[in-house]
Amino acid sequence: MVTDRAVENLAAAIRQARIEAGLTQAELGAFVGASRFVVADLEAGRATTQLRRLIEALDAVGLELTVEPRSKRLASAGAPRLLGTPQEEDIVARSISEES
Repeated sequence: MVTDRAVENLAAAIRQARIEAGLTQAELGAFVGASRFVVADLEAGRATTQLRRLIEALDAVGLELTVEPRSKRLASAGAPRLLGTPQEEDIVARSISEES
């Protein structure tokens, strides 16, 4: 089923990005205001009803969910992808470009 595959892919992407950012499940949970158990459920692909409905609605209208780093410029510079607001990422990006 498309929904199951999409949830599994999303779960794997979250886990990989968290690990690459050097965060534990508890740290990511604290960052987003959730428990470690919520993060573990996300990474295990245990989707909420709302997430399943979102994916099903996207599929019904011919769209798919794509996950990529918020700023490819930051990702290529080796900056953490999960941390900070877009404004903070811009500050980091400017700092990186000034160092180059």
